[in-house]
Amino acid sequence: MIQMDYSELARLGLTVADVATTVRMAFEGEIVTSVRFKQEEVDIRVQLTKQSRKTKETLKELVVRNQSGKMIPLKRFISLKRRPALQSIRHYQGQRVITITADIDNSISSASEVKQKVEKKFSGFSKRYPGTHLEATGESAESDEVVQNMAKAGFLAVLAVYFILVVLLNSISQPLIIMLSIPFGVIGVLIAFGAQGMTIGFMALLGMLGMSGVVVNDSLIILSFINHLSRERDEAAGTHLETVLDASQTRLRPVVLTTLTTTAALIPTAYGLGGEDPFVVPMVMAMLWGIVFATTLTLFWVPTLYTIGQDIKGRLHLKSRPLLSEVAVLPRVSRVVSLRTKTSRRSQKAVKPKATGKRIPGKG
Repeated sequence: MIQMDYSELARLGLTVADVATTVRMAFEGEIVTSVRFKQEEVDIRVQLTKQSRKTKETLKELVVRNQSGKMIPLKRFISLKRRPALQSIRHYQGQRVITITADIDNSISSASEVKQKVEKKFSGFSKRYPGTHLEATGESAESDEVVQNMAKAGFLAVLAVYFILVVLLNSISQPLIIMLSIPFGVIGVLIAFGAQGMTIGFMALLGMLGMSGVVVNDSLIILSFINHLSRERDEAAGTHLETVLDASQTRLRPVVLTTLTTTAALIPTAYGLGGEDPFVVPMVMAMLWGIVFATTLTLFWVPTLYTIGQDIKGRLHLKSRPLLSEVAVLPRVSRVVSLRTKTSRRSQKAVKPKATGKRIPGKG
């Protein structure tokens, strides 16, 4: 560390900037010109020799030109002390920081896992050292931001699909049956990635969004055909079991064939048959196993929930039916009774014999 006698420095007509410039040029050097060598620009740097830069005596013998043009040696107003010091001072958002960087082997761990371990290790760092805090940047911070953006995009996509299904099916509850098949696909992706030791990143999340659209289509095919058969047969609520069975059997083959053709097209890319692209593999892998897992459960999930919904609807309809019949029928019954009473009275008057003056034979 260089300590200067500022009063002597001012008396000699020098400034701190003059001393700093001289020391920097001597030890770090300065580019004075450049030459062209084999179509490349080569800089020419002037500085002290490597051996001279290693001794502190060289520093003391350096001279600085003052404002009068005189050469003043540094040993007249500086003193040297040895103490630890920072090689450089970095700032982040206006605050001094110490940056620790590392490269991560993705075959062993991921950026998010390393971040969690570091935060767990230094959980009480701010309490032990007030005024300091840890902040993760780089790939882990970018991953967190991507996950947040994907969550927002996924929510908007699910909301848009729901309203479209409401318009298509003219129902509020049936689109919920279709949308509930999406979590099954997500579960399938988590199981597949965990079994194969893969991490879920940005491309895998994109694959989940694509998978959701395919799963919704399969569920929509089954449910729309069930509604079609119900309208044709004009069945009452609570008696749709036979219709659900017929519709599920009819649409089983198209749904299964669609899933098989889709998975057959995704398998070569997912497992590198004929070539592998690490950037695309997670997305295709998420679509593959999400579709397989969700479609398998959709074939049972959609008909079952539809049947349960119709049973609940039928029971509610039966419970409300007697109340409506009492209100509607009682006035009619009272009218019928009163009408019959009036009719009976008239019939009695009509049947009553009238007195005549004719004589009945055989009587006195």
